[in-house]
Amino acid sequence: MKAIVFVLLGLGLMTTAQAKRPVPVYQPTGEVKSCLNVSQFDSTRVLDDQTIIFKLKNRKLYRNTLPHSCPRLGFHEAFSYEVSGSSLCDVDVIRVFEPHFQGVTCGLGKFEEVKQVKAAG
Repeated sequence: MKAIVFVLLGLGLMTTAQAKRPVPVYQPTGEVKSCLNVSQFDSTRVLDDQTIIFKLKNRKLYRNTLPHSCPRLGFHEAFSYEVSGSSLCDVDVIRVFEPHFQGVTCGLGKFEEVKQVKAAG
């Protein structure tokens, strides 16, 4: 059975406060995975055209750095994916959400566990 999941974030207009919000700093823990179980996903945060943070229900954070820049991912901060089983893996692709047409597809990278640390300043 195929599942299609849409992750829609930040589709409204950005306020000045949102535009200036600091980007969190993430420190690697050393654990790297090829796949994550989608039933454990709590939320995602797109940092830019090449980086997505996946937050799991157990509060662990995983950074996925795409092997190549994914046009307009950072602008729209929204994407969808299809899985055949129960996991999203580094061999899978995401599709950038575009409001009026089919967005570009981009390959995922490995899932690296990270911890959020306070930014200096």
